Amino acid sequence: MSGKRSWVFAGLAVVLMQGWSGLHAATSASAVREGGKTDAQEKRVYRVLQNAIMCRKLGPMTELESYLKRTVNYAMDGKPVELPKAVSVFGLSVRKVALFQDDELGTSFTAHFPGTTPEKVAKAAKARKNDQGDYYRQTKVGGINVSMASGEVTLTCTPMMDY
Repeated sequence: MSGKRSWVFAGLAVVLMQGWSGLHAATSASAVREGGKTDAQEKRVYRVLQNAIMCRKLGPMTELESYLKRTVNYAMDGKPVELPKAVSVFGLSVRKVALFQDDELGTSFTAHFPGTTPEKVAKAAKARKNDQGDYYRQTKVGGINVSMASGEVTLTCTPMMDY
């Protein structure tokens, strides 16, 4: 039996036994990768991370936290971690991030840009130089700061806290 026919018959058997929702579950199971995460979940998590670093929109952090703990054993403690794949931040590729979350001190999202200049990252983020020599831009979500840290350019979003 050809591959297409066997898939149709297998799908028909699933529909007959489990209904249409069973067919969706059977066909979407092929999208599941090792560790039980799906491509769709990974895209959602990376979108939340990208928006948070760029101070655009803060989405629910629970899925992001769960994903980072599962994939890179990360605890959102502010220490830099290498992501499994790059995320685009203002058009620049980032693989190293640091996320910090504390009930008293708040939250921050940092992207590390090794091998580039603060001016290049600031230009991409549309940040301007402040009195301290760092680059800064205020957004509706919080402040973006571009600076040097441990010999690398970093871009940090510090969301405004609600009091």
